[in-house]
Amino acid sequence: MAPNDNEISGNRDLFSPHHFRECDVNRDGFLSPYEAGPPDLFDTADVNHDGKLAYAEFHDSEMYRYQITRQLEQVSREFWSMDLDFDMQLTQREVLRQSMLNLPRNITEKDLLAVDLDENDRLGYREFQLLYQRLWKETMASRGRPPKLSKATD
Repeated sequence: MAPNDNEISGNRDLFSPHHFRECDVNRDGFLSPYEAGPPDLFDTADVNHDGKLAYAEFHDSEMYRYQITRQLEQVSREFWSMDLDFDMQLTQREVLRQSMLNLPRNITEKDLLAVDLDENDRLGYREFQLLYQRLWKETMASRGRPPKLSKATD
């Protein structure tokens, strides 16, 4: 299931600091063409043409849209791989199969209760997305402040 524009823009601030940190291999606070990904997207994102991407350039670029799309596609793949009975709902047993997930920590029963909006003891796709977002927000908060979203410098 490909993410739509609302999903991409709604998750931009959630995953952006994580993706930037993950790509910034040498930890200099910038992304080089080698760290950033597809060269054609890098050239477009490098608005000040200094050969590196500041966080603001990355955050506002098509390159980041590409990264967030890949992340959301992963969420979708994980949901469908966990839905053992193909009913488009995840039971607690299905969700607690930790080995299938690419999450920053294991899911607990408390996590499930927090996102089960209709209180039916099952998670639909939207509730699973909320669970994913909740765990990532918690993880990002524990890692300290995200990179500064300042204007690119010349």
